[in-house]
Amino acid sequence: MSSRHGKDPEFRRLIDVAQYGAGSARRMISACVAALNGTISLISTAGVLTILHPEVLPMLILIAAPRGWGAMRVAQERMASACAERTRRRRPGPPR
Repeated sequence: MSSRHGKDPEFRRLIDVAQYGAGSARRMISACVAALNGTISLISTAGVLTILHPEVLPMLILIAAPRGWGAMRVAQERMASACAERTRRRRPGPPR
């Protein structure tokens, strides 16, 4: 690899896409399917609770909210970690 290609941002972007693109797409699809499944489960549970005893419905929110918040925080931390790792790999320096 010539030094000209190592400094070209478009070339670096293409390398990143080639290296991480397929795995990232696979993970994104899996995450979307999991989120959709969770949403469907939550809606169906809310429907059953509404039919059985409507006063219990607010408890579902109290149960689901902390878990959803935690999942969101974990996803944010994973994203920050992945971005930091990609930045670290791009820095010129001795081989790691």
